[in-house]
Amino acid sequence: NYGGQEKFIINMYKNFKAQNINYTFLTPFECTNTELKELVKSKSDKIIHADFKFNSKLRKNSIVKVAKKYVTDDYDVIHIHSGSIFTLYNVAKIAKKAGVKKVIVHSHCSGIENIKHRIIKYISDRDIEKYVDYFLGCSKVAAEYKFPKSIIENKNYDIINNGIEVDKFKFDPKTREKYRKDFKVTNKNVILNVGRYSYEKNQVFILEIFKKYLDINKNAFLIIVGGIDKEYKKINDLCKEMNIKDNVLLLTNRNDVSSIMQMSDVFILPSLYEGFPVTGIEAQAAGVPCLFSTNITSELNISKNYNVLDFSVGIDKWVSKLDELVKQKRLDTSEEVRKNGYSSEDCAKELENIYLK
Repeated sequence: NYGGQEKFIINMYKNFKAQNINYTFLTPFECTNTELKELVKSKSDKIIHADFKFNSKLRKNSIVKVAKKYVTDDYDVIHIHSGSIFTLYNVAKIAKKAGVKKVIVHSHCSGIENIKHRIIKYISDRDIEKYVDYFLGCSKVAAEYKFPKSIIENKNYDIINNGIEVDKFKFDPKTREKYRKDFKVTNKNVILNVGRYSYEKNQVFILEIFKKYLDINKNAFLIIVGGIDKEYKKINDLCKEMNIKDNVLLLTNRNDVSSIMQMSDVFILPSLYEGFPVTGIEAQAAGVPCLFSTNITSELNISKNYNVLDFSVGIDKWVSKLDELVKQKRLDTSEEVRKNGYSSEDCAKELENIYLK
């Protein structure tokens, strides 16, 4: 649907050059992402979606059921994208037992190391190497959270950067003016968050920061963009309860994030955990001053627009830093993003080479 992993896949798929590869996209869930649908259709490739509900308690059963049905040795390569060790391990096992020659698992996030995580990882660590040919991660922290130490220590894995279309995000004053006018925020200080409406994105904390910030800047306006998930209703209800509804806009399922970035003045992402947020790269490419939590890997520090705070400093420090960044002059840091290896063209070439080896 609409999220970081999906955006990564689109960015890579757009930039694959080899003429002798056909792609099939498989999800146990719904496929409502119009950008991906149109792109796949234009290349005469295929999407299989089983339309199970993502938030169902039977989600894991749906994943296994769909994998057993569709993952066969008709495919030369299976590339499994997930933030779940359960999915990476079980689908890899199904694929290898079905006779797939090359099985790739790709970790897209870190998480909380609770008992549940340790048990699942212990089960996976014992024999996942029997079923996997390539281990990939969007960052070192994402790889360490999902894969056995033996893989990490022997460097038997690759980091594939979450590449973006740098030129698409480069600051454009005309787009900024148009979007600010269309959204009726011409004279506002726009704070932006992009991320699925889910617990780890910590959007409740964003609302708390923003409410306090309104006390010193009545001109502030908050926009949150994300795929609908478990926290959407909670965030919407909180805006009403906190009496900030008139200063907040909640958007879902957008394909114009690059343009929305242009009209913003500060990008904020105080996540509790991440693998490597694509949106953090996009915001830096757009030249927006960015404020991240220290819970996000420091690998995200690739430009002068990178700023970071720890939760321990307290909410007032976050409010103060937000006010400082709102007044900061916009910097064009798109080339810094490209030079640090985050262009989708370069990342797609690296990934395609792995498929073709």
